[in-house]
Amino acid sequence: MTTATANSISNTDYFESISALVNNNKCYGKGVTKSFRLYEDIVSKLDQQAKNNNVSLNAEINNILRKYVEWDMLANKVGMIPIAKPIVSEIFQKIMTKEQVIDLANNVAKNVICESVHFMKGSLTLESFLSWIKTRMEHCSNVNYSIDSNRHQVKIIFKHDLGENWSIYHKLIVEQVLDKILAIKNFEIGASSTTLVISFKSPV
Repeated sequence: MTTATANSISNTDYFESISALVNNNKCYGKGVTKSFRLYEDIVSKLDQQAKNNNVSLNAEINNILRKYVEWDMLANKVGMIPIAKPIVSEIFQKIMTKEQVIDLANNVAKNVICESVHFMKGSLTLESFLSWIKTRMEHCSNVNYSIDSNRHQVKIIFKHDLGENWSIYHKLIVEQVLDKILAIKNFEIGASSTTLVISFKSPV
């Protein structure tokens, strides 16, 4: 079981760290020029995808490579496998009871998630945990999210169509990790059949 100790930073510092993280205030460093020889059919498909996404070919390739290094490269090494969204929806909404979901989240998934975050991000901190959640939602669950941020509160809203049990499952995991493992207190989590909302309040 992976354990972690909350960083010895002030509440104000941690709130500012959250604000910077969720609003993507992150510097990836300067660009580097490299030359690669790619097959013509690959370039053609990438070029079409870039046009579909209304971005340059360079931006499209950077997005693909970032997804690979931030998720795909490591996800299979921690035992994560892709599952079609309709199957996930069926499991959470029709096969598993609420009691089974709660038991899974509290007794199995929490530890697995902590170990996955530690392996994929190099450490288990508030920043790495939230970064991992965002990356997972973007690249694995295909769940849309939005950020509502001001100087008093940072709110991360995940919008989905996977049912209430899916929200409960993730709510319990996030609560356990933030409260019991990282000792974060100034947060609230709301769950419904279509949303999961994580709110961090400023201490001042």
